[in-house]
Amino acid sequence: MVGRCIATIAAGVLVFSACGSSDDDSGAVATEPPAAAETDPPTGDDPEAALDDLQDAVDDIADDLEATQDAVGGGGATLVANGQTWVFPSVLCAFGEDQIGQPGAVFNMSAIADGLQLYASIDDNGESHSLSLNDIQDFENPSVALTMDKFVIQLVDAPNDFLQLDGKQLTADVVMIDDVTDLPTPEPAQLTATCP
Repeated sequence: MVGRCIATIAAGVLVFSACGSSDDDSGAVATEPPAAAETDPPTGDDPEAALDDLQDAVDDIADDLEATQDAVGGGGATLVANGQTWVFPSVLCAFGEDQIGQPGAVFNMSAIADGLQLYASIDDNGESHSLSLNDIQDFENPSVALTMDKFVIQLVDAPNDFLQLDGKQLTADVVMIDDVTDLPTPEPAQLTATCP
């Protein structure tokens, strides 16, 4: 679960670190993303110290992403699952290979609020969809960790294209896996989001 959380945050930073104000309409600026080494797990003989260092690195990455979201974000997103509702008053979105910088990428969205990150992506020219909600303040003992991706799709017999993107509107109605309990959500989760 730790690796999945770090990968999600790292993906968000790499995609959205280049977002900002610019003279063109793409929303991207010529900013280099952080080096991959910043997201690599620390090594050493003390596992607790390594986890503390890793949490510090995740916190720094999340702070940078949240600052970008506050500066250039807009729109919003709501996820309902397991009888709970999470509201994100601002989101960052990127469309297409040019903005995302990855071959086959169609769409990425990230939103951070109250120590949680909501992340959605459509990749592989629309063939690979993923959606997650993670506690990024305590990835070792998360309060919430919901996932839907190509691995979970096979477990819950869900459609591959569960994210519906219509212009700047994103919706989903899909069962997710609760990584805290290792069980599927009893009812489908509902996502509604609007990109700025």
